[in-house]
Amino acid sequence: MVEVSVSLYQIVKRGAYKDPLGLLFRSHELNYLLHFEQIRQLTALKAIHNRILAEERKLLETGTMEHYLSSAY
Repeated sequence: MVEVSVSLYQIVKRGAYKDPLGLLFRSHELNYLLHFEQIRQLTALKAIHNRILAEERKLLETGTMEHYLSSAY
């Protein structure tokens, strides 16, 4: 679920309810905010993924990865 800093209530409160074209514009604005938030979350996930890969690489280089894998079973 994506959380957005601008609620639909805030968009309507800004006057979009008075103008159907304004509401259309505001819905595009909301879509943009949703898209921006998704990109931000994906970027954060990619950073976490890169840290995990770096940690795995470090474990493989030091030879401790095999120890963790063998003790897991």
